[in-house]
Amino acid sequence: MFDDAEGVQWDFKEAWPFSQSDDYFGGIARLVCAFANANGGIIVFGVHDKKRSGGHNKVQLNVDRFNSALKQLLGSLPVMTLKSYFDDEMGNVDVLLVQCRPHGTPPYRFCKQVGKYKAGTLWVRVGHEVRLAEPGHYPVLFCRARLSDITDAASLDGSIPPSPATLKQRFVGRTEVLDRLFHWLEASDEPRTFLHGKGGSGKTTIAYEFARLVKDYGDNLRVYGDEQFDGVIFVSAKEKSLLVTEARIVETENRDFSNEKELLYSILYYGGWTRDEQYLAAASVEQLRADAKEYFNLNSVLLVIDDVDTLTTKGVDPGSDFLYRTLCRADRNSKVVYTLRNAPSQSLINAIEVPGLNDDDYTNFVEECVEHFRVAPPTPEFQERKLSEISERRPLVIESVVALRRTAGSYDQAVELFQQQTGDAIRDYVFLREWDALPSNAPRLLLAALSEFNEPASFSDLQSILPYEPSNIRDWIGAVREMFLQIDEVGSNALYALAPLTKAFVKSKRSQLVGYGLLHERVRAFRRHVAVSNPRVASIATQVERHK
Repeated sequence: MFDDAEGVQWDFKEAWPFSQSDDYFGGIARLVCAFANANGGIIVFGVHDKKRSGGHNKVQLNVDRFNSALKQLLGSLPVMTLKSYFDDEMGNVDVLLVQCRPHGTPPYRFCKQVGKYKAGTLWVRVGHEVRLAEPGHYPVLFCRARLSDITDAASLDGSIPPSPATLKQRFVGRTEVLDRLFHWLEASDEPRTFLHGKGGSGKTTIAYEFARLVKDYGDNLRVYGDEQFDGVIFVSAKEKSLLVTEARIVETENRDFSNEKELLYSILYYGGWTRDEQYLAAASVEQLRADAKEYFNLNSVLLVIDDVDTLTTKGVDPGSDFLYRTLCRADRNSKVVYTLRNAPSQSLINAIEVPGLNDDDYTNFVEECVEHFRVAPPTPEFQERKLSEISERRPLVIESVVALRRTAGSYDQAVELFQQQTGDAIRDYVFLREWDALPSNAPRLLLAALSEFNEPASFSDLQSILPYEPSNIRDWIGAVREMFLQIDEVGSNALYALAPLTKAFVKSKRSQLVGYGLLHERVRAFRRHVAVSNPRVASIATQVERHK
């Protein structure tokens, strides 16, 4: 008789899969992924589900066919070994050993749906069950921590600050982004990557969780080149933070650096190179660079540099090129993650975007906010429609609206407060830095024009309204597209619009723009012509009026 209970590293199945496309095969493939993504395991085929005796597999084993189907499903084949055991008394069984995924190989997941099992899902083995990967499983899934070592793992050297997140009890979701970060860590020879996304999308929180996981559970990790990390350093250039509970922007008290010298100072100090603060303060940039080169020759480090475009939008060079060259040439392998809002045009291939929350993460995050702020949950309709629309599923905005529910009589009233003056600080925190950094008044007028429309506008619509050359308008679209625009490129012509949160911000600023009054009249004239004619005629009529 076999053990009644299945365990964290063994599972019993009655039969070898006959089909390679049904739910049963999908369940076996899912189990293989879960074992390979955790600490490995064995699947014993031929064991009766109730009697727990062997000899019940009636399907002829076709290992080549099984491996071929699994490789096609997963994109690569886990390391597995199959052995058969024959016993007249106990019954014959076939045992599949699934090894833990090799270093440099990302967690396994389906490339396509099989039966009821969806593509792209990450599974892990927890106890006797296969479960969807959640933050509590990340040490095993991403850091290769042994199940028995999670509670007493030895942390790496270095320094990370207290968590910047408002919800400090539990990190929510973001599995796809962390998956890409850890894959870059293990499998890419590129020493840097950029974590970019719109304001309030959760970049700093994700980068912090990434650094924390590596620091707390990174003993078994191997950087590209089979290097083992010595330490983790998290530093930030963030000047301002948002107090969600008060809807107020405050100056950051413990900013780590505001230029290249201060960045090198922080790396050398928090990395343990020297504790002599007088030396670091008096040293020149050249001296600190020399120390940094020697430091990275002797240490393998994960370095997270948060909110670097606080400096770059002001034209301040934080020494990124020097750091990149140093890491490329160092004797040891280190990695650096930058967080920033705009996509890095100089290195898009090495960038990871942080989008709004997906469906599952969004639902879980709202639940966490409700629990944290101790308010009633929103109705499903409000959550799926109104809250999703006005927040654009940015975590910071979701937190803010749910926090407002504490003093508002309902979620609808919380939204009204957010859309009025109460939400100004949140919108400024999300957009103002990039708004102020725009090269001139003209791109702001383009955004103001779009804020007047209730539906997306084409390039020809903008050309009709804005008294500038087409080449200028294209340049301004390029300047604002990353942070402000929603672009629908389905069809022959692109359509431009502002999402609700963005539109609310632009509306709060547009009256201050030089030339907005005239622009407003042009938009009114354009819309009046559209109401009585087709868009092409309206465009011509507006251009004629513009040149009178």
